[in-house]
Formats: sequence, C-alpha cells, structure tokens
Amino acid sequence: TSSQPDIGESVQLIRRLWAGEELKVSAVDGHSELIRIRPLPIQPELPAWLTVMNNPESWLRAGRLGLNVLTNLVGKSIDSLQESIFRYREVHSAPSSSEVTVFMHASVDTNGNAARERSLAPLKNYLSESASVFSQADSAGKIRERMSRLTEDELKREISAIVEASAARYL
Repeated sequence: TSSQPDIGESVQLIRRLWAGEELKVSAVDGHSELIRIRPLPIQPELPAWLTVMNNPESWLRAGRLGLNVLTNLVGKSIDSLQESIFRYREVHSAPSSSEVTVFMHASVDTNGNAARERSLAPLKNYLSESASVFSQADSAGKIRERMSRLTEDELKREISAIVEASAARYL
C-alpha cells in the first residue's frame, strides 16, 4: 500500500547512514531531525537480506537492490528455487558475492528415526498454526477458493491432510 515505505528508499537510507552520513529525516510529529549512527560501524558495508517467498518480483527486487535473500522451501520445489536464484543473480549487481539463505527446521539426533519421531508433533503444530503455509503454496488462490466452499468439518480434514503431506515432505 502507499502508506508503506518503499523498500528501495529504506535500503538506501540505511546504507547511507551505515557509511557515516548525517541525514535529515522527518519525525512523526512533522519536524526534521538530523540522525547518524554512532559509533561508526567497523564493517564498510552492512550485509542485508530480504525475506522472499514465492513472488518472482520479490526475487528480482532483492537482486536489483543488491540484497541477499532469505527464503524457505514452502510451496516450491528445488527446481523452482534454482530458477528463482538464477533470475535473482541475473539482475544482481554483484552476483558472485550474493547470498541466498534457505532456512530449514532441523532436529539432530544420533538416530534418524528418533529425530523424526521427536519432531513430528511440533512440526505439525507449527504447520497447522502457520497461515502462510497455505497462502504461499497458493499463488493462484485456487486452494482458498476451494476451501471457502467446505463445511467446518471438511475444512478441518482438509487442513489436516495438507499438514500431514507437508510434514511427510519435510521429514
């Protein structure tokens, strides 16, 4: 929406402050304030990531802004992730130094079956409570449209089936 700040402008503002510039900004009440970072950072550039899910334009925006990417595998295959990374790096100003971080949940144990058993219930809880699981996997809105026609019991069974399938995929 128009009330949200432009990510590109915000990134440039932060980069200028990081470089030691003193900037005049508008305070909430409308008056101007001079701001700067003190003490100056030791690193010459601030490493920054943009969280990107499945929106292709977000991948391109991150690349054009020279940002790294934080993403996950919800609603995407390894092949589609690879394609997104390729397009992101095509527009990035320094593709060889760009980073894509894929976050994953992990449970470590000397016994793989024990790790899976211990992780299953918490993972299902997480997936059930995470509305983004459905919206990210539903770029065309087909799932939401279909689910809106279901009774409450049918909806619970459908969500349970989606959670089971997702948990099986991750474990």
